[in-house]
Amino acid sequence: MERTDVQRRQQGLPARSRPTPRRTRRPDPYVDYLDETLLSLRDALRAAKQGDFSVRLLTDGADGPIGEVLLSFNALAEQNAALVTELGRVERAVGAEGRTTERASLGPVTGGWALAVESLNSLVEKTAWPITQARSTLGFVAEGDLTREMPLYIDGEPLQGDFRELGATVNTVVARLRTLSSGVSRVVREMGTEGRLGVQASMEGLSGTWKDLVDDVNLLAESLTGQVRNIALVSAAIANGDLSQKITVETRGEILELKNAINSTVDQLRAFAAEGDPGGPRSGNRGKLGAQGRRARRLRCLAGAHL
Repeated sequence: MERTDVQRRQQGLPARSRPTPRRTRRPDPYVDYLDETLLSLRDALRAAKQGDFSVRLLTDGADGPIGEVLLSFNALAEQNAALVTELGRVERAVGAEGRTTERASLGPVTGGWALAVESLNSLVEKTAWPITQARSTLGFVAEGDLTREMPLYIDGEPLQGDFRELGATVNTVVARLRTLSSGVSRVVREMGTEGRLGVQASMEGLSGTWKDLVDDVNLLAESLTGQVRNIALVSAAIANGDLSQKITVETRGEILELKNAINSTVDQLRAFAAEGDPGGPRSGNRGKLGAQGRRARRLRCLAGAHL
């Protein structure tokens, strides 16, 4: 038989526990608004986590801490979207359009935003500097100024990696051109102006096309030296009455015409000399020497007239 609560108390037993009646929650508009706002914030944060900064939260009628949270999220999302847009703009300007002076800006920002913008602009500047210097150096080369070289330091720090390799390559090209120009100019000056034959340009440190070009210059100088020296030797012999020599060096073009003219002159003078002395023979060595002397003088005069 089940004891009543009174009997249980009389016997010192605890009263029976009874289930608490369920209370029906009364509708609360603020709680509903708070739930809806938190769900919207959750979805917006998830979108931002995926890189979508286009979501904005409604702030109409929001006040107090909830309103501040909504406004702060919208400002954060807007700042992130502005940074992404600015990154894309600078990338197009520098990478696609080649405007290496372009820089990023988010306005008067502080903290991490300012650090992000500063880091981006520093990256662009340090990347563009070697390119600008290489362009400037090659511009001087194009104008014939081989005294300039690309600096290998930026803000007191040496260039590293590909930037240093670029600078070293540009400076090597300038040095090779300087060596080539100096060697060729020296050959032209000494042969053309100073009349020094047998001059050769140095090929030290040159290879490939550079060496081929110097080889061609040296071959030209050697060929001209041989031709001029042979012509000078024969001309001096003619002037001294010696008709036994002719120009034998291989020539072409106008030099060949000069060679043929001198050799033809030698043939004509030989024919004239073979006719003998018009004054007739004289006896004795004295007469022979006198005739030979007169003949040599006439040959020199004729050679001078032909040459």
